[in-house]
Amino acid sequence: MWNMHLKMVVCISISIVLLANVFIIVSESERQGVTWSEIDTASAEPSFDAQRDSMTIQPTPADMLDTYISSNPAYQTANFGINNTLKVNGTQPEKVLLNFPISMPSGSVISLATLKLYCYYVENSGEVLSIGAYKMLRSWDEGYGNGTPSPGATWYARTSTENWQSPGMAAGTDYDSTAVATANVGGSGIWYSWNITSVFKEWVYGTSPNYGLALMTNWGSGKYFYASDCGIQAYWPKIEVTYTIDSTPPVTTATAVGTLGANGWYISTVSVNLSATDSGIGVDRIEYRINSGGWQVYTSNISLSTEGWYNISYRAIDKVGNTETTKTLVVKVDLANPVTDAYLTGTVGANEWYVSPVTLTLQPADTASGVNKTYYKLNTSFTWTLYTAPVTYVNESYYTVEFYSVDYAGNTETQKSISFKIDKTSPTTGCTLTGTIGENGWYTSAVTVNLASTDNYSGVLETYYRVNSSETWTQYVEPFTLSEEGIYTVEYYALDSAGNQENTKQTVVRIDTTPPSVELNISGNLTYTGWYITSASVRILASDISNISQILYRIDDGNWQNYSDAVRISDGIHTFEYQVKNGAGLITQNTQEIKVDTVAPTTSVKVTGQLGAYGWYISNVIVNLTATDNVSGVDEIAYRYPGYEWQNYTEEIYITSDGITTIEFFARDVATNMETTNTITIKVDSTAPNTAYNISGKNGTNNWFTGRVVLKLLPDDYTSGVAETFYRIGETGDWARYVSELSFDDGYYSVFFYSVDVARNKESVKNVSFKVDTTMPEVKHSQITEGLYSEDISLTVTVSEFGSGIADVRLYYKNPTWGSYRDLRMTSSDGKTYTATIPKEDVTLDGIQYYIVVKDNAGNTVTLPSGGSNTPYFISTHINYWYLLLLIPLILVIMFVVLKYLDYWDDFVYMLTPKKKPKPKEEKPKAPPVVKCASCHYPIPPELVNQAFVCPSCGAVIHPACAARLSACPNCGTNLH
Repeated sequence: MWNMHLKMVVCISISIVLLANVFIIVSESERQGVTWSEIDTASAEPSFDAQRDSMTIQPTPADMLDTYISSNPAYQTANFGINNTLKVNGTQPEKVLLNFPISMPSGSVISLATLKLYCYYVENSGEVLSIGAYKMLRSWDEGYGNGTPSPGATWYARTSTENWQSPGMAAGTDYDSTAVATANVGGSGIWYSWNITSVFKEWVYGTSPNYGLALMTNWGSGKYFYASDCGIQAYWPKIEVTYTIDSTPPVTTATAVGTLGANGWYISTVSVNLSATDSGIGVDRIEYRINSGGWQVYTSNISLSTEGWYNISYRAIDKVGNTETTKTLVVKVDLANPVTDAYLTGTVGANEWYVSPVTLTLQPADTASGVNKTYYKLNTSFTWTLYTAPVTYVNESYYTVEFYSVDYAGNTETQKSISFKIDKTSPTTGCTLTGTIGENGWYTSAVTVNLASTDNYSGVLETYYRVNSSETWTQYVEPFTLSEEGIYTVEYYALDSAGNQENTKQTVVRIDTTPPSVELNISGNLTYTGWYITSASVRILASDISNISQILYRIDDGNWQNYSDAVRISDGIHTFEYQVKNGAGLITQNTQEIKVDTVAPTTSVKVTGQLGAYGWYISNVIVNLTATDNVSGVDEIAYRYPGYEWQNYTEEIYITSDGITTIEFFARDVATNMETTNTITIKVDSTAPNTAYNISGKNGTNNWFTGRVVLKLLPDDYTSGVAETFYRIGETGDWARYVSELSFDDGYYSVFFYSVDVARNKESVKNVSFKVDTTMPEVKHSQITEGLYSEDISLTVTVSEFGSGIADVRLYYKNPTWGSYRDLRMTSSDGKTYTATIPKEDVTLDGIQYYIVVKDNAGNTVTLPSGGSNTPYFISTHINYWYLLLLIPLILVIMFVVLKYLDYWDDFVYMLTPKKKPKPKEEKPKAPPVVKCASCHYPIPPELVNQAFVCPSCGAVIHPACAARLSACPNCGTNLH
């Protein structure tokens, strides 16, 4: 009997399986994933009470940096910065990144820091994974992706611009290879903890930068933890900290070691030792500075090996930052004896003699402690005298003075001495002259000078003299003679052996033996040709030691005249004659030729050529230059073009180039008089103008413009200039004067144009052609909203184009589960109606999104709907229910045949017969089913299912955060807003 029942059960099971397969096809589209909703929560900024010994750091999503990276090929470039989940996986590695903003009370001493994460879901509850927390060594960006490509941390990248050392992060470079802490993670619904005290101290005390932590394991399936974006503040990641407050600064002791002299000064190198104690967590460092120098960390004894006054400031800082009030140790070091310099003040003579009273000044110096006292005495005395002021010695004699100093540190200088001698009396000198004397004190012959000197004390050493204030004094050895004419002043003095110098004396000697000297001074501009080119004036300059008595002159054999002032000479060639007599009756006579030309030549110009309009020549031009001069005669004619070098005019000047030519010219006579530069301007234009053009407008394709075209004509003439420009549209159009730019709308155009310049040169006619299509194609389409599963969908669009013609009509479509659109070129037999068919293998129960793009040959593009891929049309799909009606009878027939064949039909009927129901057994409660979000496919915890969004059309469950970012249901396309 049991075997029969068993066989019946097997048959029924087979039938149920067949039916279930049918219903699985129907509900396939309802299998969706789950994600967590975002819940608006109050701020969860870290807070603490400075008097408490514990705190919890649980930042808000805005302050917390948390994400994870995945080696899953589908998510290696994805970022999870705003995802609600932190996932750790060992089999297909996925690693979590955390970075908490940390702020602790001043003086915090950390005793314990525990990282806590809430695990809400595990893929295999039987696995217990050892998950390590590792210190990050490099910075990274959280990003704002939700399992999508986005700037931020991914399997390959740590920021939007920089990669990890190797994919998935490299130990030793991206993170510390030694785990800070580990936790054994098994089931879900549990808070898990990691003791991160060591690295937390580093962050708080500033011994390493806070780049956060990485959580990872090397085996096992996924463990899901809540991220700060999960929407439930109670489950956000957190760090629980236990600490105490250290507010007492350390205490530092300073000790100086060295040889102590007088008045608190050290007379040897000093070593300063600093030591500190702290009643709290301990001394971190001792800092010191010397005088006003910068603070530095104390590492060993401070050596003071140079002299000076040292203010050593010092303080200690403990490991929580408590800083001791600055203390100061004063150390005075004087290592050297004082030094005394002796200075003698007086008039120094020769041979180390002073020729005046001598004042002795002692100047002691000590750079450290300073001079205390100085003593001195004559070498002939046995008593030392305290030096207080300079000492003066008046009497002539030899002196030796001894001296030394003592500083305030007790250092005594080695005894020194200085010697000197005094002689104050000068010698005297007499002068005698020998020669033939004339009238008025003048000598008419050579004069001999004799000098004699005497000295009453140290004796005459040397006698010196000079004549007429010569720069050099000559030592007198014997009498000397003055034989040349002139007035001489003889100066002389004697010098004794002590260097005393006699006051200078002088004697005047006058000698004259020759006639007067005469010079003609002709004022005026004398050129290298010997001609004066300005009015000339002659001055007779005569001189003689015995003065001048008479001056006479005459011009061109005229009468002699007395000279009293300058004589003016007129234009021409003249002979000037003169006589000069001195007081002794001696005469000087001479003649001089003088040539004067003050008038410049003049130049006339003749221009030959064919003159056109407005002063323009329309042929080559010849220029002739002619000059005249009535006195010295024309030397040359020069000409140039402005900016070029001058050149001699020797033949006619030819102008053969278009343009405005300026010629500058002048003449010069033999006397070098230069004519004022003259200028003539000649204008030549024989070339027609040239007209360019500029077309502006929106460029399309195939040489079409898709916007209004503006044509600008740009005439140019480099010579006489453009007078006017003409244009016409088409070969048969009327010519019109061009005034301003021309505008063109849709059509084909050829524009002809030319210009005329001021000289009436006419340009050859030019033309330019272009095409304009500014009108979008007219597109009509009836949206398809429903289709059948696994059957072709045909789409039709009607297009009208009156300009450049249709270039392409294309259909873009995709299943909502695809990442990108596929495209089909729509075809037409009449150029108006275009069709395309979506193949049945692409039509699933997820529906179809599509849009159509129409482009003409000019590049004008129309998209339906206008938003394109952002707001596509949607076709909802369903199964052809006629198939189910055909399958159910077939299944019943199969059941009947199988049961009959096995002879179980009667038993099956019996089983279907109603019977008295037995008392139902009490069933154990079952675990709630796992529900997944239809958008992100992550599980929704049972306690949050009631908060999820349910699509009113297809019943798909969607996390509220995902629904806020979607415009349509990902399952059926229903508008969610």
